Order: sequence, then structure tokens, then C-alpha cells
Amino acid sequence: MKIIVNDQPRQVDDNLSLESLIKNQECHPETIVAAVNEVIIEPAKYSETILAENDRIELVAFVGGG
Repeated sequence: MKIIVNDQPRQVDDNLSLESLIKNQECHPETIVAAVNEVIIEPAKYSETILAENDRIELVAFVGGG
């Protein structure tokens, strides 16, 4: 199915969870804020959030530094 991740179209498997997408992006779920169709998803719900055709996902990573 087709989804949009950070404004980039992607082909992914059906029934992909948000958690799996984040891990496939080689990101650490604990450092990511994720929104699906402009709704922020709580990290505890990443595994139960199943993506659908044409979903728009925004992944924002926090980086420490100083």
C-alpha cells in the first residue's frame, strides 16, 4: 500500500504498524514524536496503530546537544 512519510511517498506492506514503520526507519521509538494524518500518537499506542492506504505520517526525532 502507499503511504506518505515526511512528505515522501512509500510503498509498504499492508497491516504495517506505526511501531514497525519507525523501527524500519532505523529510529528509536523513545526519541520520536509521530503523527498520523495530523494526529499525534502516544508512544504506548505505536504498536496498535495500524497504517492505512494514503495515511500521512510525520516522524520527528529529538536530538540532544548543547
